[in-house]
Amino acid sequence: MNKTIWMLMVCLLAIPFALADVSLSDCGEINESGDYLLTGTVISENSCFNILADNVKINCGGHSITYGTSGEGYPNGIYTENDNLVVENCLFIDGSDVGTSRDAIELVNSQGHSVDSNEFDLISNQARAVRLTNVDNTEIINNEVTSNNRGGRGFSVSTGSDEVNTGLIIESNIVTTSGEAYAYGMNIQETEDSVIRNNHFTTSGSIDCYPLALLGGLEDNSFEGNVLVSLVEGIKIDASYGENVFDDNIFKNNDFEGILQTGSLEGSNKLLYQQGKGKVSWSSDDLSTDLALSLDRFRFEDNLVEIMDYPYSGQATISIENAVSDSLRLDGATCLGCSILSFSSGVLTAIVNSAGSYTTVTSRAVDPRIPMLENKLENYLTKLLRYKELKGQYYNKYKDSRNDWKDLKSDKASRKEIRKAKAKMDNYKAKYLKYRNLVNNYNQKVSQVKKELRSLK
Repeated sequence: MNKTIWMLMVCLLAIPFALADVSLSDCGEINESGDYLLTGTVISENSCFNILADNVKINCGGHSITYGTSGEGYPNGIYTENDNLVVENCLFIDGSDVGTSRDAIELVNSQGHSVDSNEFDLISNQARAVRLTNVDNTEIINNEVTSNNRGGRGFSVSTGSDEVNTGLIIESNIVTTSGEAYAYGMNIQETEDSVIRNNHFTTSGSIDCYPLALLGGLEDNSFEGNVLVSLVEGIKIDASYGENVFDDNIFKNNDFEGILQTGSLEGSNKLLYQQGKGKVSWSSDDLSTDLALSLDRFRFEDNLVEIMDYPYSGQATISIENAVSDSLRLDGATCLGCSILSFSSGVLTAIVNSAGSYTTVTSRAVDPRIPMLENKLENYLTKLLRYKELKGQYYNKYKDSRNDWKDLKSDKASRKEIRKAKAKMDNYKAKYLKYRNLVNNYNQKVSQVKKELRSLK
């Protein structure tokens, strides 16, 4: 054989050729490592794929896996206790609304998995898109889950013993649960050194429904950049946890007793209410966990945001849609304590710090009396605040001195001591009454100036 040809053949044999994907056309067990491609829709009365080997990749190519059509038992779309399973581009369909705990993907006592770019359509009670038990170093990313029955969950992370889940990344998923009770976007427990970020969890049930439920045993995890939407609850913390970071999360359209049932938040979290033609949001490095608001305490209309209750001491950011100008009014008067952030394309964004009706008015020539009255109002408000403080201080001093005077009389102190105590008491009482009258007078002045301003605007 020609030496050149022989060398060429040796070189060709040395080049690694990629093995073709193994075609899957029906449900069953997978016993060998490799890449598998689903070639069409598969349907099973019970569980579909049981993975019995490490290093298996299943690419559905957009085809669907329908499992558990019989409504019996606890079927799975895919189940494994082996390592390094990849599942991508699949549509999982829960085949029956009969039965419970029908999980599309169940990963147990294993590690190194990736669940990426799949869709889940769940209809049975307590069905979960992905259930992890004693699992490490696993990614669940870019998936979309829809669940519409009682107790439905997007993702469930737990342990069946004293083990701990570690190294999980749950990121950029969209989970929507509409079951009327006990539905969670995600529940997680006994987990360490994991990241839950940039997910959008929505629940719309009315009984014990949470976008995110933290059920204990959580250490050194990061919950960042998630949007948590609920009509009832915020985050549920059902047991102790420590050293977890909550940062840059948005709590949206909630109507609940608190952002968290227990616990506290760190970082720049935000509580956001939005409906129709505007929004209100609070953001703070220590957002209160007992901030209780509901949508019926707001009114959003064209060119109007009304806050009927303001239970938080921090500043709020409002956005008014279809605003007519950047001239912001609070209860009909110029909003002196407001700070305009932007006005573009009919949307005005401003920082506010009180309840009231916020709207904008068409710019027009300003009555020359308005600036004078606004300055007067600001002066009156400053004095009123100071007089309120003094009124409170002298009232407390008056109460304390009166108690001292009564004690001396009761103890039958000397007449000189009693007279001295009474004089002190009378002095504080006179000053208290003085500042009380000043407060009343300046309240009237403030009301009068506000009335004049409203008539001019």
